[in-house]
Amino acid sequence: IFFSLSQIVEVCAGEDASAEIISQCLARVPPEEAPCTVVITFAGADVPGRVMILESSVADRERFVTCLQILRLYSQTTGRGRQSVGEARRLPSAHRSPDAGPTTDPG
Repeated sequence: IFFSLSQIVEVCAGEDASAEIISQCLARVPPEEAPCTVVITFAGADVPGRVMILESSVADRERFVTCLQILRLYSQTTGRGRQSVGEARRLPSAHRSPDAGPTTDPG
């Protein structure tokens, strides 16, 4: 399964997932391992996809969820930020906001 960080819709502990996800995914996991699961929902080409990951402990699960949520947010904000900055540099000065101030052309 391949998807980019920006395609991630939700990352959560398996036990915090929706009832639908719990019934579909956690039904396949032994009850003693369920607290260590992570469910990642991502936007696919046609339909959303889901991946379930089994971590070795609840602490590792929490760390993984937190880190992936941060990476997802970073991926989504830097992608937009870089595009906006690039577009702003290419705009002629007549189309820029009067509040934008002077610009320097790097090349």
